[in-house]
Order: sequence, then structure tokens, then C-alpha cells
Amino acid sequence: MKIDSVDFVLNTNKYLDKSFYFISGNETSFIEKVKDTIINYYKTTLGHSIKRVKNIESVQQTTESLFHKKELALISDLGSFSEKSIELYENKDFVYVFILPNSPKVNTFKRKIQNNKNSYLLECYSLSKEMKIRIVNFYCEKEGVSFDEETFWFLIESLDERYKFLENDLDKVFLLDKEFQSVKYLKSVLTRSNSEGDKIFFNIYKDNDFIINAYRDNILDQNDLSSFFYTIKNNIFLIIYNDSIIDFEKKIPRYLFKEKNIFLKIYKNISVAKKKKLTDLIYSTEKNLRQHRDLNLLIGLRFFLNLKKIIIS
Repeated sequence: MKIDSVDFVLNTNKYLDKSFYFISGNETSFIEKVKDTIINYYKTTLGHSIKRVKNIESVQQTTESLFHKKELALISDLGSFSEKSIELYENKDFVYVFILPNSPKVNTFKRKIQNNKNSYLLECYSLSKEMKIRIVNFYCEKEGVSFDEETFWFLIESLDERYKFLENDLDKVFLLDKEFQSVKYLKSVLTRSNSEGDKIFFNIYKDNDFIINAYRDNILDQNDLSSFFYTIKNNIFLIIYNDSIIDFEKKIPRYLFKEKNIFLKIYKNISVAKKKKLTDLIYSTEKNLRQHRDLNLLIGLRFFLNLKKIIIS
């Protein structure tokens, strides 16, 4: 069953009652938000263990356990799964979360399951103005805050079209005391500039010595690393999820106008085979970052150098 992805995030408890969640689209931060919302509920509330696997066949081979009867599987490839498989694999102790980049095969599958009552289909694209209004109104009601008309519409127009960036900006806005929630102060709060991750990413064609020095000068702790990794992951997934260069160019954030040409150059360098390698690199790095926190800064540097090697090869 296809459901409203914004409503899912804002009113999660209405929807967490299925065994199958299919998340698709091209807005990577929104995809991550939906995925994390599902994982957090099943892991913290219901005690599911989490596994990352390529396809559902792998789940059946690897999830037998005496200690973790409840499992949530994050699946990155549709494989041979079809609409009929939903009934075949349904099990109250298992939850299946598919993260599916758009493709002709995936689009055909989505059309077939959009009315299936045993699953949820969540499509994640850039936020429209109407979606932003719903999200801001939700925050206002939650926080007991109201804006005058000028401030409200300034906020709507200023917010990013990507969910995670919008969410971060709203967190800043609603931390302000009421007397500072005006256009004058919001302009300073919502001014956007390139992150350190963007600055390093768009120097990817520089030599390794330059990149290593830039990384060591700017990525100093766990917070820096998280921002760096998330920014680069978002940039790479923006490329991966857009098969058309015309669509990709439209999705480049406005604040990256100076980097547009280099971003397009990177896009043109990435083949289908490289997309697969980059996806594998990102997910393996995420796993390493969770398992080896004492080595995170080194892992982050190695990640970017490997990313560069794949892109420019």
C-alpha cells in the first residue's frame, strides 16, 4: 500500500504495523530519515536485531538464531522478490525493509504493490512547498509556537527541499527564544554555506597530499566526521539515484552553485559499475564506523581516498 512519506515520519505510530516496507525515490536524506524511523522503532521498542543483507534469500540463510528470534533485515536489492513473495515470506517475527533505487524493474514492482494491504510503499523525493507547510505546522503545534504571516512564509521559502537539512534548520529555529523568531533573526540562522564535507568532496581531483592535509585540518572529532560522511553520502546518492543528467542537474542544491560544474564532472565520471562499487563502499564504511569507533578518523580518511580512487579511475 502506498502511503504518504511525510505523514509516516510525522505520525509514525499510525503505520508501524507491517512486515514489509519498501522505500524508494531519489532524495537520500529523506530515505535515510524514513529508514532510521523504522529501525529505531523495531530495535528500541520491540527488540529486533538488525541485519544488512543484499536480498531476501540471504535473510533466510542468515537469520536463524537461538537468541534473536525477532529480526529486521535491511535489503538493498529486489532480486527475485515479487508481489507474490510478500505472502510467502510474511512472518510476525521478521521485518523486511527494502531500500530500492529507482530503476525500470523497481518501478514496475512498485506499481504492482502500491495497493497491497500487507506492505507499505514509501516514496521519498524532494519536499514540495505543500509538504514544507505541513512539516512546519506540525512543529508549530508540537512546540506551541506561532509565527506572524511574513515570518511563516519566509521560513517556508528558506527551508531546504531535502528532509534532513530542513529538519536540522527547524531544530535551530525552534531553539530560539520567541522574541528572536522573526525574519531578521531567521535570516542569520538559516544562512547556508558549504560544509567541510562539501569543501573536501569538491576537491576530489586534487592530489592525495592536498586531500589528506585538508582532511586532517578540518575533520577533528566525531561530530566533524559524522557531518563529513553524511554530506558525502548525500552527494554520492544524489548521483546514484538520478539516471538522467538533466534530472541530476535540477536536484543540485542552490547553495552549491559555485560547485555545479565540478559536480557535473563527477556525475559524468560515474558509470553503472562505479555506482555499485560506491554503494558497497558507503555501506561497508558505515559498518566499520559503528564497530571501530576508536579508529573512526582514520576510517573516514581511508573512505574518502577509496571513494576518490573509484570515481577518477
